[in-house]
Amino acid sequence: MITSLAYPSLATPAMQPGVAFFNKIRDLTAAGFFTSKIGIEDLGYKGNTPNQWKGVPPEILKQYGLENV
Repeated sequence: MITSLAYPSLATPAMQPGVAFFNKIRDLTAAGFFTSKIGIEDLGYKGNTPNQWKGVPPEILKQYGLENV
């Protein structure tokens, strides 16, 4: 049953209300976790932190053939 709810293409028309409910609960659970302290730490998000722009890394310039520009 969970597989049918988690993958809407597998659900029958009669299961569509359950699919909608499952998707909403899954989205709210993920949003709740990733906006909590532990979720933000899990993402490694550091927020807006100042840094210095040192330009495009040489390996990227070389990858696009722009190393001599």
